[in-house]
Amino acid sequence: MITPNDFLVQSKDLLNLYGAKENNETYLRSAVSRAYYALFHEAKKQLEAKHKREFDEAYAKLTGQGKSTKSTAGVSMHRVVRDALRNIKNGNAAFISQKFYGYKDLRNTADYELNENFGYDDVAAKVDGMQNLIAQIKNI
Repeated sequence: MITPNDFLVQSKDLLNLYGAKENNETYLRSAVSRAYYALFHEAKKQLEAKHKREFDEAYAKLTGQGKSTKSTAGVSMHRVVRDALRNIKNGNAAFISQKFYGYKDLRNTADYELNENFGYDDVAAKVDGMQNLIAQIKNI
């Protein structure tokens, strides 16, 4: 079974094995995407384990259903995760939620905005930022 950390390892491999050597934008964009999905899946995992009430409330607000289910048709789980993070009564959670959604926007740019340029140094800093945010999420 794959874990969120497997996505982070792949991101670092894409960045360091190919992105750095060739400054290849395809690998750099893929590194951003994989790091974001490591962040997303770790956040979702932590929310479901430690903050189920906030997760269910965020899901219910978006769907009108009482609690989260396996069916996510028509629901942005990225938004559910952001909203659940924002609703945790912890001084750091609102900041984490804001950073999380900023990284989601970066992933969208990497995947869909081909006219935007991605360079190694910036991507390396963003991947490190996502890794740091993962560590913070594990402690909320």
